Amino acid sequence: MAADKVRLMQVLEATDGGTLHYLLDLAYNLPLRQFDIHLVVSTERNPAFADEIERLRAAGIEVSVVPMVRKIRPARDWACMSAIRDLIRSWRPDVIHSHSSKAGFLARFAARSFPCANLYTPHCFAFTMSVGPLRQALYLQLERYAGTLTDMLVLLCESERQIALDASIVPWEKITVVPTGIRPEDYQCAEDRDEIRRELGVGGFDLVLGVVGALVVQKGHTYLLSAMERMLPDVNVAAVFAGRGELEAQLREQARQIGIADRVFFLGHRADTARLYRAMDLFVLPSLWEGLPYVLMEAMVDAGADGVSVRGYPTQDGARASEVTFDNVKVGANDVFGDPENGLPLVRRVVDAGIAALAVLVPVPVGRPAISLSVGGPLKAIQAEQHGLHRILEAELEPLRAAARPGRAVRTAPGRRAAALPRPR
Repeated sequence: MAADKVRLMQVLEATDGGTLHYLLDLAYNLPLRQFDIHLVVSTERNPAFADEIERLRAAGIEVSVVPMVRKIRPARDWACMSAIRDLIRSWRPDVIHSHSSKAGFLARFAARSFPCANLYTPHCFAFTMSVGPLRQALYLQLERYAGTLTDMLVLLCESERQIALDASIVPWEKITVVPTGIRPEDYQCAEDRDEIRRELGVGGFDLVLGVVGALVVQKGHTYLLSAMERMLPDVNVAAVFAGRGELEAQLREQARQIGIADRVFFLGHRADTARLYRAMDLFVLPSLWEGLPYVLMEAMVDAGADGVSVRGYPTQDGARASEVTFDNVKVGANDVFGDPENGLPLVRRVVDAGIAALAVLVPVPVGRPAISLSVGGPLKAIQAEQHGLHRILEAELEPLRAAARPGRAVRTAPGRRAAALPRPR
């Protein structure tokens, strides 16, 4: 091991969905010439993750399995915390970066008396979830306590920073924002949209909505089904649901009861999400709570229409923005809503109806609901400038390097002081 390499331990219980996506992006793309990486993970939620563990090890990444579970289980949680503490003692990381609520609490508590920097990314604070007032209050107090053990919160978006400050989790100087990143080229698809729609069974519908996400309460599929009922008969609409989960049978029954079973297509888990986005007219995210979901950015990748140009530029606050210009835009017949003269009014009417229906149907939890509709086809919003994977890696390096800097202030006892990390971006 080179003497100047940072020993980085990443800890995650929720080895599925966006949190796993984030962890794997870091594990496979942080330069091994600068980092020794040790992942501490659980396979309890996703046993199939065991196959990925072998690929990680083959790539030179050390992996330890600790059987953490999502729910609070005091005896089991204590045993897992002790196992993480033993790994910290033996591997001696410079930086511990824990992810999501369970691993975040256990790892920060386990590391509290070791001379290593303690970073945490919640991927959505648990106290903002729709879990009832008592559990929300408990989760808030646990986050506030764990905040006293945290050297830096690494958050995915500015709204998370505001939530952390409003809830007094940590002070301003202990927060940095590293936006989630994707590779836009992974989500561009040039295949014929009509052909994909015929393959999916939705070729005969005028408007195809789509959701990509687990079939669980958080994702809010039930509200989209109710919204679709309100859009009929004005719009010949269908929906495709890509994902699997515990609510599939319940959602199928809801669609049957309201008379739209023949308009809702359950696709199961799909790896070809770029093709699905290509087939959709509208991507819908009716979630009750989110951090910064990957699928929202994936669905907004530009499809490369002629006449659409993007100029990225830095803003005064250090972030980035993009200027999108439309000049004599040319799109194919497959990308037009209705006839050429009346397509735009149809888009406006459909979007207004969908937003109105969702606004009526979705209750507002303590946190901020993430209800989004984005117009499909080639005129999609551009996110590559601020959310490219290269940017998340560049930004992620800053707190990791600073946390491992020789001579930095670290905690050496339960009452230790915060590390001297850079001011948030």
